[in-house]
Amino acid sequence: MTEATIRNGVLEGPSERYYESGVKMSEAKYKSGMLDGTSMSFYESGNKQAQADYRNGLLHGWSLSWSEAGALKSKACFSSGRLIYENTRLDSEKECNRE
Repeated sequence: MTEATIRNGVLEGPSERYYESGVKMSEAKYKSGMLDGTSMSFYESGNKQAQADYRNGLLHGWSLSWSEAGALKSKACFSSGRLIYENTRLDSEKECNRE
């Protein structure tokens, strides 16, 4: 099931998708039909699977993913859709400078 607002034929505002079990599968925000803001996806267990920041439909900021057990698997920084760096030291607190 999907809950979303469509204005003038395009997605606008928050959107949520659910597994058949009723557990949230994903949540995202749209502006003029493009992803804009933080998007998250979840395993059916409810644990977070991935999180990414978007601006005007492009990855912009951190993109993170986790195992179903909750361990951080990947961490990357993007600026306007361009990969700035992938953080091989997942515990590093390096900032994502995405000017």
